[in-house]
Amino acid sequence: MEYCGINDLTRWIDPGELIALCSREAGATLQSPEVTNVANEVIKSAGSEIDGYLLGRYPGLRGITPTPTEIQTVCARIAIYYLYLRRRAMNVFWRQQYEDCRERLEKMSRGELDLSTGEPLNKALASGNAWRTDAGEDDSAYSRDKLDRF
Repeated sequence: MEYCGINDLTRWIDPGELIALCSREAGATLQSPEVTNVANEVIKSAGSEIDGYLLGRYPGLRGITPTPTEIQTVCARIAIYYLYLRRRAMNVFWRQQYEDCRERLEKMSRGELDLSTGEPLNKALASGNAWRTDAGEDDSAYSRDKLDRF
């Protein structure tokens, strides 16, 4: 399961622009295999980048349905950035969008920005699908001796 789909990309760019970024074929549509393949590839890449930031803090994130809106939005914006990068047609706006997304992911990974997910994530965390540690700087509370006693 990916964090967003092709329709989520069209919330950020015009469908015609999305098609042009994915295909050079005349008459291509959002349903054309070339368009869907390229779009799905960049969506998957964006999801992998998100995972790199967040799965350490939220191991159950991939199993949350529906996908938290903030994650869906970040995924779509990063995927569009990758489409522009793929075409070597980068512009200042999409470069800034990507940098903003990375900053948000860094804050989420540090716990400084809530995912605003509400009930689904709270249930996943409570059910043991995710964990957190309070070790922080002083990890002596989790020394080898203490862990071996368990």
